[in-house]
Amino acid sequence: MPPSLTRVFRGVLPILALLGAVLAIPDHRGVRIDTEGFAAAPQHLPNDPKVAPATAAAGEIELGTPEGTSVAISGWFVHLANPAIDNYAIHVNGQEVATGTSPAERIDIEAAYGQAGRAFAATITVPADQTSEICVFIGPESDLLGCDRAAPQDWLGVLITPKGVMVEIVAVRANGYRVVTPCGNKATVADGQRVRTTQILIDPGHGGSEVASVGPNGLGEKALNLDVAKRAAKALEGRGYSVQLTRTTDVRLPIPTRAALANALKPDLFLSLHHNGGATGRQNYPGTQVYYQHDDPEARRASGILYEELFAAASEFPTAWVGNSKDGVSTRLNARGTDFYGIHRRTPEVTSIITEFLWLSNAAEARLLARDDVKDAEAEAMAKGIDRWYRSSHKGSGYLPEFVDTFDSGGGGFENCVDPAL
Repeated sequence: MPPSLTRVFRGVLPILALLGAVLAIPDHRGVRIDTEGFAAAPQHLPNDPKVAPATAAAGEIELGTPEGTSVAISGWFVHLANPAIDNYAIHVNGQEVATGTSPAERIDIEAAYGQAGRAFAATITVPADQTSEICVFIGPESDLLGCDRAAPQDWLGVLITPKGVMVEIVAVRANGYRVVTPCGNKATVADGQRVRTTQILIDPGHGGSEVASVGPNGLGEKALNLDVAKRAAKALEGRGYSVQLTRTTDVRLPIPTRAALANALKPDLFLSLHHNGGATGRQNYPGTQVYYQHDDPEARRASGILYEELFAAASEFPTAWVGNSKDGVSTRLNARGTDFYGIHRRTPEVTSIITEFLWLSNAAEARLLARDDVKDAEAEAMAKGIDRWYRSSHKGSGYLPEFVDTFDSGGGGFENCVDPAL
């Protein structure tokens, strides 16, 4: 399946992030199809049926607790153009695995859509060695109701510890979880929230003893990255996406640890969020940089779309901008011709990008980045861009030639790493 179509099928309903319990999708959460045929973000059903979206399909998908490789799927749907349509088909990784017809028995849906919802239920089998995209189609034209994502029961994933630290699970034992700590040590944690997969993993750069850039106003990049990451996660969750953060507190995560978490979760998109420092050259437009894996066309496309949204958001707050020749979208290579950044190099099977929004080292831009409205705008731009990447074939813009740069400012490794309490 072409990458652009793959992204269409990737979740427009929240993923089953924690497969140890039933996914609780809020009542009256549906999916609409936009005029281009791409699956749009989930929408709350309106109270007034007159403002219900005039789209092909709406409904809900819910996955149950897996038993081995078997997963129960249920939900409901309505076909807005033709209420008589009652047939559905379930696909796993692009292959049809179940079909059926549904009676119009969900009368609780009628107030919102002018017709009763049609309930469906089935038990399907997912591969044991990978995460799976589960999609439901309705009607003779195979209108996409929505997709969800699942992993088999023995998929290890990550653990959110009682102290809120995300760690990679390497084994499940009778006395708890065997995990890899942020500093690369092994430990056993008795309890926590197990997460097997997610659609989007946001990585707030730096943290703990790794301070990174500090603005002339005292605003530190590590705190700013985390603040914006939390806002972006909220904006994405509001659109129906499943999101995790590599850190939710001020802890240090070496780059190998960040990459290991991404590899354990296998998200659709791994976004490392940063704010830049160092440029002094004046320019009349905002300086933003997005970096992508050199051999991943979807990472390139996502970067171009994110750049468009971030550039547009920053342009709403004119100031004395600075920048350099790398402002735009590019890929940075090392002397061997492979990815320079460990975030990219260590996650070859995960689509990963790095954003550097504005120049925190510039006093004028640091003042902007301290404002809540600017941080909200950045977060909303990220959510909007990711949503566009999922549900469209847009190419993005701002692309620059790839370049080789072997200068390494240091940091990001395990040197002098001190593990936080788990």
